[in-house]
Amino acid sequence: MQPVQAGPLDAPPAIIVSSVTMASRAHDDAASCRPPVLSCPARADRRAWVARGVALAPGLGVAALDWSARHDQITAWPRATLAVYVASLALGAVLWAGLVVAASAPRAWLARALLVASAAMAVGAQLYFFARYHAFMNPRAVVVGTSMLPSVGQQLWSDRASFVRALGPPLALAALLPYALRRLSPVAPWRAALALDAGVGA
Repeated sequence: MQPVQAGPLDAPPAIIVSSVTMASRAHDDAASCRPPVLSCPARADRRAWVARGVALAPGLGVAALDWSARHDQITAWPRATLAVYVASLALGAVLWAGLVVAASAPRAWLARALLVASAAMAVGAQLYFFARYHAFMNPRAVVVGTSMLPSVGQQLWSDRASFVRALGPPLALAALLPYALRRLSPVAPWRAALALDAGVGA
């Protein structure tokens, strides 16, 4: 009779157990190194927070621009003036957020037109006016400017490149923010109508 050669299964039990233990430990270590996967509720919650940030971005951006342009003047205001100013910033944030949410709904052409027009007049034109005259457009400036309409028109035409540069970023954001919000969190038509009412009311 020929001697029977020992196969892999004929190894001593201690060696087999130790091999299985080492393999299980290697599997556990590899599994512990894998990046955690967010669950569906956690991912939805994160997208909701990002959507809120997108809606609030225009109001916060306007406040940041005003602070960077007039921080010395703002810090010198009395407390009553500061309180009115902060209240106006809050109402402005509601206005911009309402317009962005309303414009993100399907076929919300009126809200999108209002958002673009508001961005052009309330942000772009004001930035150009401040860069030119170191003051924002207000009723007093409008009264003074009505007597100078011919010269203002000629100045705008001669400085049209700067005027377009001032209008470009606000108009681009007004077009992109509703699209980004719609990708993050689709808005129902009734929510868009409610947001438009809140924004116009502010």
